[in-house]
Amino acid sequence: NHTLKKMLEYTDKEVSASDILNRLFTDTNLNKNILAHLELLLKNKARPGQFEAQIHTRTQKILNVVITTSKIFFSKKNGHIISFRPIVGKKIINSSNGDKSTDAYLEVASSIVDQIEQSEDMSNIVKALNKMPLLVRDMLEEGTNADHLRRMIGTAYDAAIEHFIKFSINDLGPPPVAFSFISLGSNARHEMTMFSDQDSAIIFSNVEKSQLHDARRYFLTLANMVCKKLDQAGYPYCPGDFMAVNPKWCLTFSEWKHNFKSWITNATPESILDINVFFDIYNAYGDQDLFDKLNSCIREQTSKNPLFFQHYARNCLLYRPPLN
Repeated sequence: NHTLKKMLEYTDKEVSASDILNRLFTDTNLNKNILAHLELLLKNKARPGQFEAQIHTRTQKILNVVITTSKIFFSKKNGHIISFRPIVGKKIINSSNGDKSTDAYLEVASSIVDQIEQSEDMSNIVKALNKMPLLVRDMLEEGTNADHLRRMIGTAYDAAIEHFIKFSINDLGPPPVAFSFISLGSNARHEMTMFSDQDSAIIFSNVEKSQLHDARRYFLTLANMVCKKLDQAGYPYCPGDFMAVNPKWCLTFSEWKHNFKSWITNATPESILDINVFFDIYNAYGDQDLFDKLNSCIREQTSKNPLFFQHYARNCLLYRPPLN
């Protein structure tokens, strides 16, 4: 278990050793109940339970944890799962260094981003992202601030996109022209949850008409590789097809400029329903100048067409807050 090993700093061999319980648990009153429970568990005489405890790491730090034991279902053999969950916000006492306030969950989250950034192939990035749902669930159960969760999910998502693109370019060869891979909507705002799908687009520099087909084919192939890996990592394809792999959203700078001009000058509350995702954009990877140039065109068009904001506001009023 990667999270457990990261938290305890023990190796697989040490965690499997027969004396691991003596190494882990401090001699305190807090641990009496869990130790008695584990003794019964080893004799298959205990029911599932949950206990607060203190455990030693390999370097003799003390962690406050919740330990949960549960039976293995769908198995004819007797067995239990023992899970360790750090208690967010508690003090970790270290006799040599004094008191240290820590957030073990955020350390684990940071390690996932580190693993993404240090990955040498795309499969390791997928493995790292696949750890996120369980981590987010545990953090929610412990009452972690929603802003921390959004930033954590968004940071991991951005790191994954960047490295998926780099690995894909290594396979495809260098891009024919400058480009920007754009995140849209909640992806761009860093307001994603673990149920968010992927929304993306590509801008690439203008090319001669004779080169357009080959250039677009390159970027569609790149988008297909990136979107496929995001899907494998738990970020499903957008059901509305707002993704860079869709030829409608893999366009030259001039084509995007034309689209935004048309959307803004001919806006109605109904038409904005179909394209409002494109008004929250973020350069996830690529040429920042190209992205900024398009953003400037969007601002210029909206300043010339103030009626657009009235239609956009009416569109916003069509949504009801998800409250009871």
